[in-house]
Amino acid sequence: RHQGNHDVKKLVLEMWEQNPTQFPSAEKAGAHYVEVLSQRGIDREHRTVVGWIRARAKELGIRFR
Repeated sequence: RHQGNHDVKKLVLEMWEQNPTQFPSAEKAGAHYVEVLSQRGIDREHRTVVGWIRARAKELGIRFR
């Protein structure tokens, strides 16, 4: 049931992990990736994407500002 969402989350995190310091905050990274997903015809809430990025950054020990 959730496979599509897991795939989208994996895609976003893979893109973000290629250059995690590209954005000064999870909010800005989230806004960028929501736009990227939108261009691919995938709708996700900004808050959802930011949550994924924050959780992954915490796992990796990456801190924003």
